[in-house]
Amino acid sequence: MRIDESPGDAAPFDVICLGRLAVDFYGEQMATSIEEARTFRRYVGGSSANLAVGCARQGLRTALISRVGADAMGRYLLKQLSANGVDIGSVSVDPVRRTPLAFLGMEGAEAIALDFYRHDPADLGISSADISEPIFKSAKALAVTATHLLEPGAAEAVRHAFSIARREGLLIVVDLDYRAALWPLHPGGLPGMVRDVAGLAALADVVVGNEEEFEIVGAAAPPPIADRFAGARGLRTQTQALLIVKLGADGVASFDGDIPESTDDIDVVPAYSVRVVNPVGAGDAFLSGYLAARLGGLPVRDALRRGNAAGAIVVSRHGCSDAMPSPRELEIFEASSRGGDLYLSETIAHAHRVAKRRPRTVPVTALAFDHREPFRRLMRETGRAEDDIRRFKQLIAEAALQVASANRLAAPGALVDATFGEPVLADLTDRDWFVARPVEVTGSRPLRFEAEADLEREIATWHPAHVAKCLVWHHPDDPEALRSQQIDQLKRLAAACMAHDREWALEVIPPRDQKSSDTVILAAVEQLYDAGLKPDFWKLQAFSTEDSWARLAGLISRFDPDCRGSLVLGLDQPLESLGEGLARAASQSACAGFAIGRSVFMDAARGWFAGEMSDAAAVAEIAKRFEAVVQIWREAREATLPLAIEAAQ
Repeated sequence: MRIDESPGDAAPFDVICLGRLAVDFYGEQMATSIEEARTFRRYVGGSSANLAVGCARQGLRTALISRVGADAMGRYLLKQLSANGVDIGSVSVDPVRRTPLAFLGMEGAEAIALDFYRHDPADLGISSADISEPIFKSAKALAVTATHLLEPGAAEAVRHAFSIARREGLLIVVDLDYRAALWPLHPGGLPGMVRDVAGLAALADVVVGNEEEFEIVGAAAPPPIADRFAGARGLRTQTQALLIVKLGADGVASFDGDIPESTDDIDVVPAYSVRVVNPVGAGDAFLSGYLAARLGGLPVRDALRRGNAAGAIVVSRHGCSDAMPSPRELEIFEASSRGGDLYLSETIAHAHRVAKRRPRTVPVTALAFDHREPFRRLMRETGRAEDDIRRFKQLIAEAALQVASANRLAAPGALVDATFGEPVLADLTDRDWFVARPVEVTGSRPLRFEAEADLEREIATWHPAHVAKCLVWHHPDDPEALRSQQIDQLKRLAAACMAHDREWALEVIPPRDQKSSDTVILAAVEQLYDAGLKPDFWKLQAFSTEDSWARLAGLISRFDPDCRGSLVLGLDQPLESLGEGLARAASQSACAGFAIGRSVFMDAARGWFAGEMSDAAAVAEIAKRFEAVVQIWREAREATLPLAIEAAQ
C-alpha cells in the first residue's frame, strides 16, 4: 500500500475513483417530498463522482473511471467534473445508454427520499476496456463503490482494476454503498449482490460503510443483545481489511484486527454537532476527508476525525458534490468546534465559495459599456430610439472584438447591461470573455437595485459565468443612517451572489459633490471591509501613487486574501490623463486589470447618435482608442515584468 509518499512525488494521480456517476436533482423546498417540491438544484452526483470531487477539492490529484451518456446531462457532468479538478480522461461516452438521474426530496434530517432513474445507466456500462493501466502507475489509492458489481461487465471492470491496483501497490478502498433500490437488481438478487460485495471486500485494504451496510454484507443475524458492530464482526471473518464503521451522529470506529467483544473497549471517534440539512453525501465527504488525511501521512484516528469534519460540513449544506469542503474550510471548522457545539461561520461560507470559484485569467482587459442613462440622454437629445442604443452597443462590441483579436488578449472582458446589450452579452459569453453585468439603478443614492423587489431571483437567472457589478456612491464620511442603508443593500447583493455561486465586483465612487482622493477611496474600502463585505473584485479609480496601491494590497491581505484585486475604472477621463494612472496600475499586485468605458467610446457615441459618423467610422474610432488603452497597459506591464521576476527570485 503506497501511503507513505509525500504529496510532492511525481505521481500523475493520488486517487483513482471507480463507480457511480449521475446527475442529482435536489428539491429546494425544505421538509418537502419530491412530489411536492417545486424547484430543484442540479449537481454532479453518484457516490464515486462525489468522492472524486471531494478528493480533488482536498487537493488530491484525482481521476474518475466511469461513463456518461451521449446526452446533455452527460456533457454537463464532464464539464462540471473538469471544472472541479477531476481528471475525466477515463470517463467515456456511451453511445447507447443514457446518463442516470437521481431526485431527492428534502423531507427531514433523517429522511433519505431518493428516487433513482437508472434504466441501463451509462455508468454501469463500463468494461475492462475502460481501465487504463497507465493511470495506475505511481498512483496511491483506488476507491471503488460496491454498487458497480450490479452488472457482469462492470463487475469484471472492477475486478480488473483491483488486479492492476494490487500489482502496482495501491491502497484499495471499497465503499459498500448499499442502495435498497439498486442491489436487488443484481442477476443473483440481493443474496448474489451481497456475496459479490463480500468477495470484493476480501480483496480490499479498507472497507467503509455504515452500520446497516455492514449488517447486510456481513450477513449478521440480529444478536440477542443489541450490538451495532455485529455486521463488522461477520465481515471480519471474510477480510483482513481495515474496517471503518460510520455511526452517524455518534461518530466512527475502525478495526484493523479483531473487534473487541465489549463495546466499552471500542474507540469511537466522536462526530461533530451540526444542523443537518441534507443527510445524503456525508459518507462520500467522510471518505474524501479520510483519504486526504491518510495519504497525507496522518495517523488513522486523526484521519477519521478529519473525515468526520468533512461529513459534518456537507450534511449542513444543500448539495453533496458541490458542498465538499476545501482544506481551509476544514481547518476553520475544526478550530471553531473545539470544546462544544460548532457553527458554520460566514468565514467558512466565504472560504467555500472561493474554493468553488471558476479559474480566471487576470489581469482582465475590459471595455465597459454597461451604461444606461448616458445613452438614454443621447437618445433624447438626438431623437433616436432605444433600438439605436442596442445597435451602438453592438458596434462597441465589434470594436472590442477587433482589438482583442489583433492583440491576442489573454483575458478580454466587457461590462455590459441586459437592458440594451443582451445580444452582446450572449455573444461575448459564448466566446469565454470576462463578462460583468450591472445591478444598480443608475445614480441611486441610497443604493437601489434594478431588480429591487427580487434581487436573488434576478441573479439566479443569469448565465453562471456572469459577474454581478454594483456601483455605489459612497464616502467614508457619509451620515451613519445613509451608510448603514447602503451597506445593507450591498449585503443583500453579497448574499444573493453567494446563494448562486456568483462572483461580484464592487465599484466605489465618492459622490461628485464630496472630496475624493486616494485616502478617501482607501478609507471607503476599509469601511466596507469592516462591514463584512468581500467582493471578488473591486472597481476603483487609478491611484495617484504606488504607496496608495501598496495600501490597497495591505487591506486586501488583511481582510480577504482571496480577493482577485481591483479593476481600474476610467471616470470618463481623457486618454492623456488616464494613461499615467493606468500605467502605474499595471505593475501593481493589487490591480486585476481595467474596465474602462466612456473614455473610449463616448466621443464616437456623440458623433454616431448625431448622425455625423457611420457605423464603420464609429467602430474604427472606438477600436483606435481602445487599442491605445491596451498599448498603455501592455507597455507598462512589459516594462515592469522583468523587475517583478527579479524581485521574486
